[in-house]
Amino acid sequence: MQNWFGSLKLFDGDLLRGGADAPRRGGKVWLGLARGSEKTARRILELLADGPMRPSALREEVGIRSRIHFSRYYMTPLVEKGLVARTDPDNPMSPMQEYKLA
Repeated sequence: MQNWFGSLKLFDGDLLRGGADAPRRGGKVWLGLARGSEKTARRILELLADGPMRPSALREEVGIRSRIHFSRYYMTPLVEKGLVARTDPDNPMSPMQEYKLA
């Protein structure tokens, strides 16, 4: 399975690689988050490669306690960039909401 996200490619959800024109920092494809850690964002994408996950489970796995911080710094930017999608996009505040790779 191969998905294209602008100049970013996600191969089988396990490795984030970039095309020749992908922005790079330190040899890695740069996700371009305005805030938040690139390392944490990459870890979120790796976790979602195994299938949809609830936000609370993702927060626990990456060690973030604050729902607001997690949403504002990671999930909202990843959704806006088209890397991650909500399983119930019509109800973003649903208690059954999960995130998956787009």
